[in-house]
Amino acid sequence: MRVNRLRGFDCTRPHSHPHQLRVHAIRKDARSVSAQPRVTPRPLTPAQVRVARKIAGGLDTAQTAFELAITSGTVNVQLASMGRKLGVSGRAAIVHAAYESRQIPRPERESYDGEFTEIEIQMWDLIASGATVQRIADVFRVSRATARVRIRRLRRRLKASSDAHLVTQGWRYGVADESVTDTGSEMTIAVARSR
Repeated sequence: MRVNRLRGFDCTRPHSHPHQLRVHAIRKDARSVSAQPRVTPRPLTPAQVRVARKIAGGLDTAQTAFELAITSGTVNVQLASMGRKLGVSGRAAIVHAAYESRQIPRPERESYDGEFTEIEIQMWDLIASGATVQRIADVFRVSRATARVRIRRLRRRLKASSDAHLVTQGWRYGVADESVTDTGSEMTIAVARSR
């Protein structure tokens, strides 16, 4: 047996190809973070709030770094730290948890000219809770490719540049709110919403 250290993960297993070890370490980490925010999220620093607001506004890492005059690496470090503080994983879940805990200002409510289907609302909830494309595909019993197409279609419809921006649009139109539930279990809980 050989103990390998990769990106802060201890992986004890027989010597194998480095890429296999890396995948093992990343998968181990992905399961260890819950999709639902803790009951009491820790406060974000002012720098983290600035990064979260840019990501929520639809900017990617490079654009955020440019606008804040920091490096892309700093943006990624801030996002990882925010995820730990808020108890979530993924940019969309970070944005949702930051809105939920009122650490970044919520967008002004607007009415949407049209209606959202229950499937779109459920997809929004899954994205806001940090669900992976595979998890979304499993919930809707479709392929990953089909799940990606549906997410892209919803983004295009709402002019959202990313999943994190889609969460912001959800808050803007009253679709995403504090009622988003944990998607870590095999059950999806339908949440009644008042319109």
